[in-house]
Amino acid sequence: MADAVPGTVAQAARTNRFAGESPLDFLHHPTIVTVKKREFIYSRKSPCPGLCCVASGTVAVSRFPRPDCEVLVDVYGPEDLFGELSLLDQAENEQAIALLDTAVMIWPVRQVVETMAREPRLIRSLLQLELLRAIDLTQRVESFSTEDVVHRLARALIRFSEHLSTPDDSGCREIRPPLTHLLLSNYLGVSRVVVSEKMNELRSLGFVRYSREGTCVYGDAVREWLLQTSGNRAA
Repeated sequence: MADAVPGTVAQAARTNRFAGESPLDFLHHPTIVTVKKREFIYSRKSPCPGLCCVASGTVAVSRFPRPDCEVLVDVYGPEDLFGELSLLDQAENEQAIALLDTAVMIWPVRQVVETMAREPRLIRSLLQLELLRAIDLTQRVESFSTEDVVHRLARALIRFSEHLSTPDDSGCREIRPPLTHLLLSNYLGVSRVVVSEKMNELRSLGFVRYSREGTCVYGDAVREWLLQTSGNRAA
């Protein structure tokens, strides 16, 4: 069953640092690309050129198991790595879009492979990163099969708010720009209508506030509620 308090593995995976080492310690001289809000960094028509890292801004990465089915993998902030499937030549069904005006560091596949040959610790740090991300995805699938939508949505909101914002004096973490209901529906695997319904439910409980400016999440209250109500079966 998914952890009652989410995020531990996700936070570890996002730090890119294991036993004091990060892939960024071994990657140098990137190409820096600036992308406007809502523009693609890469897409199915223009595949990922190599390993990427957010320098500033926010990036949403999605994959398409079928042409008409978009699944949000994750939302990445500064110092997060993405595009690693390009190293396996398997990124043709993946896209990355900027949620804000964003700067991205890119290391072409050839450059990364040459660096791996000179510095095996890069291989180790990338494998550790992928292992933790795999564990995180396993917990996400487990939550999908054992919990109802509102609990999965609550976990997603905690996940994104902890990574993409800082708390104010009231304990609110405000994500800017706001997480759209379409984005959340692609993450949860449900319709946008269902997400809107469940967001209203969480708002009525006092756990979230949202507007055109941002999505505010009261993480401590949501965590306590998850602890008290964990075990709700999928619905």
